[in-house]
Amino acid sequence: MPRSIRIISPQRQKTFSECLEDRARKIVGKLEDLIDGSGPVEHLRREVAIAVDHLDSLRKLHTELRRRLLRLECYVDNELHDMEMRTPKYSPYRFPEREKLQRRLIKIEDERRRLAQAEEEQVQRLQDRLLDLLNKRHLLGP
Repeated sequence: MPRSIRIISPQRQKTFSECLEDRARKIVGKLEDLIDGSGPVEHLRREVAIAVDHLDSLRKLHTELRRRLLRLECYVDNELHDMEMRTPKYSPYRFPEREKLQRRLIKIEDERRRLAQAEEEQVQRLQDRLLDLLNKRHLLGP
């Protein structure tokens, strides 16, 4: 009888911010329930829902921006590669067109770094807000 081997991959532990967002999503629950109801707890639920929605839209926006940067980088890199293929073998290494494309690639990388930093700062602000709202909700009761 052949024995089967089960490969168990180690589960990655969730970070505190991931747990925080999961908890916030559970609190929000159904969006239809958020419209009705008054009181401080319902008000906090609506604010949590808005913060979660802002996090989702922020991530979607930055994903699209990264995709556009990647597309632009591929285009410039292809142009650089095509230009190098067309360049004669014994041409001077300093070629203005090549340098221009390389500078564009460096600018794209700088923009990617700037966007990643801006995204991280914005996500941290929203997560701080979520933590504050969840703490307030905990103080008010379940």
